[in-house]
Amino acid sequence: FEVPAAEFTGTLPSPPIHEELEPVDYFYSMFGKESITLMKNQSNLYSPQMNPNKPLCVSENEMNRFISILLMTDVYSFPQQRFFWMNATRVESLTSAMSRDQFLPIKRNINVVDNTNILDNNDPNFDRAYKVGPLLNIFKENFRKIPKEEK
Repeated sequence: FEVPAAEFTGTLPSPPIHEELEPVDYFYSMFGKESITLMKNQSNLYSPQMNPNKPLCVSENEMNRFISILLMTDVYSFPQQRFFWMNATRVESLTSAMSRDQFLPIKRNINVVDNTNILDNNDPNFDRAYKVGPLLNIFKENFRKIPKEEK
């Protein structure tokens, strides 16, 4: 895509020209790479609490692929995510990124907060958004960094 030349008249300065970003760059400008790190760390911490005999050890690369698969599964309308890996309904772009046996344990153990620090519901400092709070804070900070467009 080539930006067409334009001539501006009047007293306003020309608008800034931004370099073209890839879709993944737009995604990370809002979601943040720190979100991936947070989910990886907290999921790896949560997993042994749930099943000490089979702890999860997910990498940032695997977490990236997991999030990508979640986003792509919303495009299709299968009744269950397992259908993506079945022979009759296999979606190669997803199954080549991650096996079902990798995907499902991450899905079972995905976490963004340390569950050992949960406050009681009656505590005055209890936050109903506690389970997703750290992720929401990252989103909020990243949204604030996006330049506002003039009306």
